[in-house]
Amino acid sequence: MFVDKRHAGVFGLAYRITSIVHKLGDQGSKKFSYCIGNLTDPDYGYNTLTLGDGAEVEGDSTPLDVYGGHYHVSLDGISLGEKRLEIDPNTFELNRTAIMVKTGVTIDTGTPYTWLAPAAFHELYNKVKEKLDEFLNQWSEPGRLCYEGNVINDLTGFPVVTFYFAGGAELAMDTESMFIQSEPKAFCMTVLENKENNQSKFTIIGLLAQQYYNVAYDINSRKLSLQRIDCELIV
Repeated sequence: MFVDKRHAGVFGLAYRITSIVHKLGDQGSKKFSYCIGNLTDPDYGYNTLTLGDGAEVEGDSTPLDVYGGHYHVSLDGISLGEKRLEIDPNTFELNRTAIMVKTGVTIDTGTPYTWLAPAAFHELYNKVKEKLDEFLNQWSEPGRLCYEGNVINDLTGFPVVTFYFAGGAELAMDTESMFIQSEPKAFCMTVLENKENNQSKFTIIGLLAQQYYNVAYDINSRKLSLQRIDCELIV
């Protein structure tokens, strides 16, 4: 059978009565894990998804909060290189009483990009722009921070962007996760502003940020684990 690798579907893993994850309790542990490698390489063959007891639950963990069928985590802060960004921690807080405004932080596989709450986005945007403006020319693309050049050749030594979660778990975005070659002569930052409305405080950490991580959800223990690894070592 011919498989066209250019097309993809969505396999929902939200925690609802009708979901596969919820039904795992009938078969065994309510766990699942996935490992994502190089998303820009259509021939990368080591991405994995494991459901149930066979899930790879390794690495540092952070508390997992299941709310409204979605998985929320507590984000303590973000750094660019060794410098912690000046972001009010309340920016990432989950507000269970908010009705019209989405809040909190989720780690999502359904979107490639990372969408930060406005206060966090502008702090990161300004710091990244400050560094890149010194030696690169901006490329015009509405709503995104883009530059003329090549990710591999022009961003050697660019500092890692790290997300710090409650409990000590970390997720590091290197240049291949933080930037994407949008055109042959230009690249863009993969972090965007989530401006659903003027009061938005919702942050979504997308799939590009999760490259070369095994991400494990242990629903019963209410924890999410992050392990930096080449997925080939898991297969």
